[in-house]
Amino acid sequence: MNHRSISKFILVIAAIFIWGTALAKAPIKIGGPMPLTGPYAGDGVEMKKGLELAMERANEKGGLLGRKVEVLFGDTADMSSENVTSVAKRLLGSKVDAVITYYQAVGSTALTVYGPTGIPYLYAPFRDDLAEMTAKNLDKFSNCLQFGFLNSVFGKDFIKTLSIPEKMGWKAPNKKVMTISIDHPVMTYPAEAFNKDAKEKGYDVVHYEKYPMGYGDKWGPLISKIDDLQPAYITMFNFAGNDAAAFMNQLRDYFGSDGPEALIVMYYVPAVPEFLELAGKNAEGVIWSTSPLELETKQYREFKKRYIAKYKQDPVGNGAMYTYDGFGIWAQAVERAGCVECYSRVVSLIKESVFDGASGSYVFKPDDLSVLMGEYLLPIAYYQIQNQQHVPIEPARFKKGSYQKQPWIK
Repeated sequence: MNHRSISKFILVIAAIFIWGTALAKAPIKIGGPMPLTGPYAGDGVEMKKGLELAMERANEKGGLLGRKVEVLFGDTADMSSENVTSVAKRLLGSKVDAVITYYQAVGSTALTVYGPTGIPYLYAPFRDDLAEMTAKNLDKFSNCLQFGFLNSVFGKDFIKTLSIPEKMGWKAPNKKVMTISIDHPVMTYPAEAFNKDAKEKGYDVVHYEKYPMGYGDKWGPLISKIDDLQPAYITMFNFAGNDAAAFMNQLRDYFGSDGPEALIVMYYVPAVPEFLELAGKNAEGVIWSTSPLELETKQYREFKKRYIAKYKQDPVGNGAMYTYDGFGIWAQAVERAGCVECYSRVVSLIKESVFDGASGSYVFKPDDLSVLMGEYLLPIAYYQIQNQQHVPIEPARFKKGSYQKQPWIK
């Protein structure tokens, strides 16, 4: 081999080495599709914060497997199929190695888009319909991991609310129940599970109202029906903070200081920042349920410390906690696998492992790839709005206050 050939050989070897080193150190890209504008932006902004915090935490430690992590966000806005698909195409075109969100879609589009890719898709909308779809098609959606327990579980737990009157020193005038739900599976599943259990326990579900998203100021006829039927229990299953706030504002305007003589309990929606902002004093006394807003664990304390340091306020709702934990579930599996692009291995490790996060401990079910609920896994907590604060009351280990009689009850 002559001098010129040796020089060319050395240059080729050097180029391969440089290219390989650059490739090894290229950042890991994560997709973060979420509603950053539109009616669900309150939750979406919090989801974004959670992923940002998780990314920064990983990068402070040198990244994952020696590589920095980048998050590419995509705004699904009104969560229509068109927006979900458009964002997915952009993220997948950018060669992301995982997709993590809390929720991003109204329908099942996200599953059908991300399922065929094989990349880890972690999401947590608590939806029974998506779990059922996954269970029936595990071969198609084996990479789609719903790291939230199912809303029907919430609905069955919600039956506890019927015993709240005696805890606040009030005797309900009757056993009539009115249930109000936004017309979407994420809420109709728990609403119908609650209705079924209430009937079995001898309560009379006198009206079940399913209303379309974006109801706004159209609550008048339903409030008149409340006045007519006089239910002692009004339950609302909702995720649209502006709709629920409008309901409380119009209800209090209609009845003034004269009722209704009913316990009002909501599922999830007061966790959305807009609810308290828009309802203000009319939200005072509302009782509601969701996964805990905070836990007395080192994982939550670290999350909260980081959140306050970066955003100069306490965490709002639980959207940030879930995306923060979603990243953690994926990152733990990547570190154990020792590789990022070995998607099937990473997914298998997620399914097989327990992850202790800010919201609790995550254990996946093999049949539908959702997670288990339990007081010492992922618990359910009950709150009451008192002095514009969400005061945890149940279960006992979260208790920081007691149920107070709601201000519209005589």
